[in-house]
Amino acid sequence: MTAKGVIEMDELVKFVAEKTGMSDEMSQKAADAVLEYLKENMPDPVVGVMEKVLGGGEIGLEEAAKELKDAFQFP
Repeated sequence: MTAKGVIEMDELVKFVAEKTGMSDEMSQKAADAVLEYLKENMPDPVVGVMEKVLGGGEIGLEEAAKELKDAFQFP
């Protein structure tokens, strides 16, 4: 298990499998499809942060929130 605030793709696939009862293979396909949809429809800064979080845990959720805050110039 990873540290709190860190998400890895394997954890997302496991979560989908547990919630839906789908096989690991089908859960992987479902997670990939959702991520592809999000990448195609979300603003570039969001996609970049999402890839950093899910693409091997380059950053955790706290750092992701900071990057999004900065990207969208929230106070």
